[in-house]
Amino acid sequence: MENPFELILEKLNQIEETLESLKADKLKEQQEKSSNVHMNVDEVAEYLGLKKPTIYSKVGNGEIPHSKRSNRLYFFKNEIDHWLSKGKRRTNAEIEHEANEYLSSRRRNILK
Repeated sequence: MENPFELILEKLNQIEETLESLKADKLKEQQEKSSNVHMNVDEVAEYLGLKKPTIYSKVGNGEIPHSKRSNRLYFFKNEIDHWLSKGKRRTNAEIEHEANEYLSSRRRNILK
Protein backbone atom coordinates (compact mmCIF):
# COMPACT_ATOMS: atom_id res chain seq x y z
CA MET A 1 0.00 0.00 0.00
CA GLU A 2 1.27 3.45 -0.96
CA ASN A 3 1.98 6.04 1.70
CA PRO A 4 -1.00 8.47 1.85
CA PHE A 5 1.34 11.38 2.64
CA GLU A 6 3.25 10.78 -0.58
CA LEU A 7 -0.04 10.84 -2.50
CA ILE A 8 -0.98 14.11 -0.84
CA LEU A 9 2.42 15.63 -1.66
CA GLU A 10 2.14 14.48 -5.27
CA LYS A 11 -1.31 16.03 -5.61
CA LEU A 12 -0.11 19.27 -4.01
CA ASN A 13 2.79 19.43 -6.47
CA GLN A 14 0.35 18.97 -9.36
CA ILE A 15 -1.84 21.77 -7.98
CA GLU A 16 1.16 24.09 -7.63
CA GLU A 17 2.25 23.39 -11.20
CA THR A 18 -1.26 24.10 -12.46
CA LEU A 19 -1.43 27.36 -10.51
CA GLU A 20 1.96 28.48 -11.84
CA SER A 21 0.83 27.71 -15.37
CA LEU A 22 -2.38 29.71 -14.87
CA LYS A 23 -0.41 32.65 -13.44
CA ALA A 24 1.95 32.61 -16.41
CA ASP A 25 -0.97 32.53 -18.86
CA LYS A 26 -2.69 35.43 -17.10
CA LEU A 27 0.52 37.49 -17.04
CA LYS A 28 1.05 36.85 -20.76
CA GLU A 29 -2.54 37.88 -21.49
CA GLN A 30 -2.14 41.12 -19.51
CA GLN A 31 1.07 41.95 -21.33
CA GLU A 32 -0.60 41.40 -24.69
CA LYS A 33 -3.48 43.66 -23.72
CA SER A 34 -1.22 46.44 -22.52
CA SER A 35 1.19 46.22 -25.42
CA ASN A 36 1.03 48.99 -27.95
CA VAL A 37 -0.03 46.96 -30.99
CA HIS A 38 -0.04 48.98 -34.18
CA MET A 39 -2.48 48.49 -37.03
CA ASN A 40 -2.63 49.70 -40.61
CA VAL A 41 -5.67 51.19 -42.35
CA ASP A 42 -7.02 47.79 -43.41
CA GLU A 43 -6.70 46.38 -39.90
CA VAL A 44 -8.29 49.36 -38.16
CA ALA A 45 -11.14 49.38 -40.69
CA GLU A 46 -11.80 45.71 -39.98
CA TYR A 47 -11.42 46.22 -36.23
CA LEU A 48 -13.96 49.06 -36.23
CA GLY A 49 -16.22 47.51 -38.84
CA LEU A 50 -15.86 50.50 -41.15
CA LYS A 51 -14.80 50.91 -44.76
CA LYS A 52 -11.36 52.26 -45.67
CA PRO A 53 -12.70 55.53 -47.14
CA THR A 54 -14.44 56.20 -43.82
CA ILE A 55 -11.15 55.72 -41.98
CA TYR A 56 -9.36 58.09 -44.37
CA SER A 57 -12.15 60.63 -43.88
CA LYS A 58 -11.83 60.41 -40.09
CA VAL A 59 -8.06 60.83 -40.39
CA GLY A 60 -8.48 63.87 -42.63
CA ASN A 61 -10.95 65.45 -40.21
CA GLY A 62 -8.70 64.70 -37.23
CA GLU A 63 -11.39 62.56 -35.62
CA ILE A 64 -9.39 59.38 -35.07
CA PRO A 65 -6.00 59.06 -33.34
CA HIS A 66 -3.25 58.06 -35.75
CA SER A 67 0.43 58.44 -36.57
CA LYS A 68 1.91 59.13 -39.96
CA ARG A 69 5.38 58.04 -40.94
CA SER A 70 6.75 58.00 -44.50
CA ASN A 71 3.31 58.51 -46.06
CA ARG A 72 1.91 55.58 -44.10
CA LEU A 73 -0.78 55.70 -41.49
CA TYR A 74 -0.47 53.77 -38.26
CA PHE A 75 -3.05 53.29 -35.56
CA PHE A 76 -2.32 52.02 -32.07
CA LYS A 77 -4.92 49.63 -30.70
CA ASN A 78 -4.89 51.06 -27.18
CA GLU A 79 -5.46 54.59 -28.58
CA ILE A 80 -8.32 53.35 -30.76
CA ASP A 81 -9.88 51.58 -27.76
CA HIS A 82 -9.54 54.75 -25.66
CA TRP A 83 -11.03 56.84 -28.49
CA LEU A 84 -13.99 54.45 -28.69
CA SER A 85 -14.58 54.55 -24.94
CA LYS A 86 -14.69 58.36 -24.95
CA GLY A 87 -17.65 58.21 -27.32
CA LYS A 88 -19.67 55.93 -25.03
CA ARG A 89 -23.14 57.19 -24.29
CA ARG A 90 -24.65 56.59 -20.90
CA THR A 91 -27.80 54.55 -20.57
CA ASN A 92 -30.96 56.02 -19.10
CA ALA A 93 -30.39 53.91 -16.00
CA GLU A 94 -26.88 55.36 -15.56
CA ILE A 95 -28.16 58.91 -15.97
CA GLU A 96 -31.00 58.28 -13.52
CA HIS A 97 -28.55 56.79 -11.00
CA GLU A 98 -26.26 59.84 -11.29
CA ALA A 99 -29.23 62.18 -10.89
CA ASN A 100 -30.40 60.36 -7.76
CA GLU A 101 -26.90 60.50 -6.28
CA TYR A 102 -26.67 64.21 -7.02
CA LEU A 103 -30.07 64.93 -5.48
CA SER A 104 -29.35 62.91 -2.35
CA SER A 105 -26.00 64.67 -1.87
CA ARG A 106 -27.70 68.07 -2.29
CA ARG A 107 -30.33 67.09 0.30
CA ARG A 108 -27.62 66.07 2.77
CA ASN A 109 -25.82 69.40 2.25
CA ILE A 110 -29.03 71.38 2.76
CA LEU A 111 -29.91 69.50 5.96
CA LYS A 112 -26.48 70.17 7.50
